[in-house]
Amino acid sequence: MSTAHIHRAYPFLAAFNDIEAFIRSKLDAKSGESFSRLIREAERERYLTTPQAHMLLEFTELRNAISHGAYDHDFEPIAEPNQKTVDQIMALRTLLTNPTAVLDLLPEQKVSVFAPDFLLIEALKKPFSKFPVYEHKIFQGLIVAQDIVTWLKRTKPDYCIDPATTLGEVISASRAPHCCVFLPKNATKVEVMRAMTTPMGKYLPRAGIITEQGTADQKPLRIITPTELAMLVT
Repeated sequence: MSTAHIHRAYPFLAAFNDIEAFIRSKLDAKSGESFSRLIREAERERYLTTPQAHMLLEFTELRNAISHGAYDHDFEPIAEPNQKTVDQIMALRTLLTNPTAVLDLLPEQKVSVFAPDFLLIEALKKPFSKFPVYEHKIFQGLIVAQDIVTWLKRTKPDYCIDPATTLGEVISASRAPHCCVFLPKNATKVEVMRAMTTPMGKYLPRAGIITEQGTADQKPLRIITPTELAMLVT
């Protein structure tokens, strides 16, 4: 065996151990708890996506084969992962322990805010489908296209919009205009997915609103809707 060869089991085990420590820390797990069970719990808690959990379960079997399998006369494990597997687990370690902010994963988005007295008919002329409404720099509600359709069905069966109708009136008629979750600009994919799939009372969040520090008194930097969550699942 060439002295320049680095057994691929070593970087694999190093990455696996870092991932295991990360998951145990997130779940506040005891040292004796089965890691396979913790992987499934991490998936339920949305620290892992389903594809990541399945991959990590396969890696667990390989880790066990390496750790508990036979060793050669140089005290190196006989089982050795291929380079693709090493690359995959190292990439997963980076993704979990040093995640990218969600703003860097999604396309740029121009966000405008509107006052409650802004006219609906004027809002419909804008090239937007989401209308965050703020009064005195405080979030009042988010109007999406479906809110406008619902409001028209309920109050304007002829679909004729009164020119004097304001966004504030549409907010008042909407069932869940305030059902939004605020997250800071450094929020990760996992944090956004967890927040947007956790019910707020009777409703799931209709949007995740990214601001500088994740508060409702800051201008939105981006609005993430449930349909965009699919873009974050890998």
